[in-house]
Amino acid sequence: MIPNLPPIVLRNLQEVVGTLLEAREVDGSIFAKVGEFEVILPPGIEERLNPLMGRKVGILRVHTTKYCVAEVPPCPS
Repeated sequence: MIPNLPPIVLRNLQEVVGTLLEAREVDGSIFAKVGEFEVILPPGIEERLNPLMGRKVGILRVHTTKYCVAEVPPCPS
């Protein structure tokens, strides 16, 4: 784990990938723990995150207010 890493606000076309461990609301924003990173996301996105809890996900910021959230499938052996 990376110690003392501050929460990340994704820039346009920036992505975070990892296991979705937690999503909580703090002062109107959603703080999502994705792998070793904590990402600050807009309110309302938790409805898309909650079904993916515990799974490997990718979160891509595609616009100033739009995010693509998807489960990352395992690589074929």
